[in-house]
Amino acid sequence: MKATVLHDENGHIIGISKVMDAKVAGSKAIEAGIIPGKGQFMLDIDLSQEHAAMRLLDIQKHYRVDRDKSKLVKR
Repeated sequence: MKATVLHDENGHIIGISKVMDAKVAGSKAIEAGIIPGKGQFMLDIDLSQEHAAMRLLDIQKHYRVDRDKSKLVKR
């Protein structure tokens, strides 16, 4: 499963969203996504089997972004 993670400069996850085709989901929107604000960054990731089985909220609670390696790491 692919996801977009919104995080701050310290790697704290602010938001996380599954990447999906809006048309397949039944939306009439042409495009959808996260727009980072000042001091925020986005990371597109493929969630591992371990992460894919978790709720997105649990990932946000228990992981952070390692900005040097561009991946999720446990807090």
